[in-house]
Amino acid sequence: WNWAEENYYNKRNNWYSEARAWAALSYAINRDGYESLLYSIMGLEAVYTKDDKMIKQQLKDSIPKVIGYISEEEINELYKLRSEFVHGDIAYPMCGKDDHDYSKNALVQKAAVVLLETIRLLVQNNATKIRVNNRHITYICDRTLREDMAKY
Repeated sequence: WNWAEENYYNKRNNWYSEARAWAALSYAINRDGYESLLYSIMGLEAVYTKDDKMIKQQLKDSIPKVIGYISEEEINELYKLRSEFVHGDIAYPMCGKDDHDYSKNALVQKAAVVLLETIRLLVQNNATKIRVNNRHITYICDRTLREDMAKY
């Protein structure tokens, strides 16, 4: 909780995550199917990406090196499902209908598990970002709430 209190706030500033991963996890675990997938991917993007260029590639290059039980192919498939949902390329059921129940899709569930593991690593390393360069993993804490509030 100390990590969350120190790093969570709702301020947007040049791709700084303001611990969006933490907020995204709170939504991902309280949603099913595509909603959970969407929030999981949003949280992972906040932690693993440097900018808004080639996001899927950044996720594929980073997450499998940090979280060993998910592959680049699975990240590719997750991002494809996310994109199909966001861009309206798939037919999904009306809320409450289960004829296409994606909440039971193991890969969709895995996205939330990967986000949870990512949060665990952030807390363990007192970080808000994870960067991977080749196979070297770096945990970064850009700034804390206390540091940002000291400016005012």
